[in-house]
Amino acid sequence: MTRTLRFDPITTYDAMYIAAILERRYGGFAAAEVHLLAYLACLLSLYKGAPASDWGYGFVGTSLGAPYSQGIDSAIRALVDRNLFVESAYVLHTTEQSTRHLTELRTLSIYDDRALCLQGACASVFALPSGLIRTALSREPELQRAAELRSTRYLLDDPGLALLHDELDLLARELGSRQVDLRLAALVWVTALAKDAATDRIQGAAVA
Repeated sequence: MTRTLRFDPITTYDAMYIAAILERRYGGFAAAEVHLLAYLACLLSLYKGAPASDWGYGFVGTSLGAPYSQGIDSAIRALVDRNLFVESAYVLHTTEQSTRHLTELRTLSIYDDRALCLQGACASVFALPSGLIRTALSREPELQRAAELRSTRYLLDDPGLALLHDELDLLARELGSRQVDLRLAALVWVTALAKDAATDRIQGAAVA
């Protein structure tokens, strides 16, 4: 008997929200892109002042400096299992059924706060290439540490949060407030991280 995977309301909403944006932007998406934008949305929640535990699910950083969430992975597999997502040639796609379901979920006020964070994170794909966003976020303190240690480690856990909060405080000072549009906060931060990554590459090439 085939086991039907269960839906978790939080990770399912996040995966469907992000997937809908990626489908509109690129005509399809990879699971890794959903993990990446979910993590950026979580970071924006921290920027607003919420504790990491309030996000509803956690992340680990891989040795490649990429975020991964078991919760998001399970949600994607459940959505594929129920035909709300389909896979073709290793690319995932949303379906009309998932579009209708997401439209219904968006009417529920319980998702309003996280929708702002998801919106802020997803807006970056309309301004920057996805590869640049991935490279930029690998410079975020938590992911950078995972890459430097070349190991998988839990993210947003003490003591690593101190450096991240310092960076978020710096972003808030640059923007003048934590009450700005999160789309602007995400774009400014990701652009700054991308510049840091580019500087490192140039310096590395000069040394070589």
